[in-house]
Amino acid sequence: MFNFIDQVINYNDAVYRNVIGIDLDNNSPFSDLSDDPQDWKDAQIAIDFHNRFTATELQYNAIEWVFDRQKWEESRFTDGSFPVWYGSAELETSFYETAYHWRQFLADSPNLLKISGSEPLEITRTVFNTKCQTTLIDLRNKIKDHPFLIAKDSYQDTQSLGLKLSQQGIPGLITLSARCDGGQNLVIFNQQSLEALSHQGDYLYRLDISTPNIIEVYELENEKHMTTIKPNQTQ
Repeated sequence: MFNFIDQVINYNDAVYRNVIGIDLDNNSPFSDLSDDPQDWKDAQIAIDFHNRFTATELQYNAIEWVFDRQKWEESRFTDGSFPVWYGSAELETSFYETAYHWRQFLADSPNLLKISGSEPLEITRTVFNTKCQTTLIDLRNKIKDHPFLIAKDSYQDTQSLGLKLSQQGIPGLITLSARCDGGQNLVIFNQQSLEALSHQGDYLYRLDISTPNIIEVYELENEKHMTTIKPNQTQ
């Protein structure tokens, strides 16, 4: 089934790991928007979900925790029976990938939009720069003939591929992003492929209620605008 896997590269470059950011403000952004206890509960769940890490824990979360867990969640290249670490070759790609997952979270939490009223929804993200030096299966020029590699609605085949490569001891693979046109993602099965972690920056994602499908990304420190992510770019 996977006889098209015939290209290998030696990767020796930085990878961007974009994780849930530091909670810079302990006050709820919904504190004056609702008197309904259920609304408060829904809002607090969202806040806890997105801001549950301290600075020290974020360092751990950037690499080790993915391989340290006893149970893993399903994702594009794992069925949950083995660990997979995801990173992006470009900072921009990491924005698109994580904006997609935030939009999915908001779609599953409709009360958040109701609670926020006219106020924008915001989260912080922390990006780490991680050195990756290893041998990778290169799938970037296989997408045209094998579109399932970046399918947006089914991960069954890619999960089978990830399992096969992981069981064979392959360190990882590099492929195109399903969310960012021209972007590249690294899929790592072996923690030893990652080293030299450094803090790259902190970013603010903002969603205006009047345009709920558009996410603006800013540098957190000076609010420099980084990119605008529209719905058709991450669907």
